[in-house]
Amino acid sequence: MKKSPVSPSFIKQRARQIKKEKSLSQRQALDEASIESGYPNYQNYLNTLKMSEPQPATAEQIHELWLDKQKEMTKKLYAVLPLFENFKIPINSHPRLARADSESKLNLV
Repeated sequence: MKKSPVSPSFIKQRARQIKKEKSLSQRQALDEASIESGYPNYQNYLNTLKMSEPQPATAEQIHELWLDKQKEMTKKLYAVLPLFENFKIPINSHPRLARADSESKLNLV
């Protein structure tokens, strides 16, 4: 019977303790720690851990997610667009733009 899932760091930490207590090899200690956690051996624990990881999304799922995010961003852009429609900065009020403007007039002469 399996116990609740445990983290790999817990198994490894327990294995280090067992290794010191019983003078076992690292592999044997990992097996012992896995058995204490309810798994037949360490490799079985790793396989179970790997199986519980979320599977990569399919191309269709990624495309749907991308479309949803695109729609979301479009809504946000349209929400703030009215704030910027009538927003004007005089070119002379910005020092870098004013300098670039005066330099371009000098180059034209």
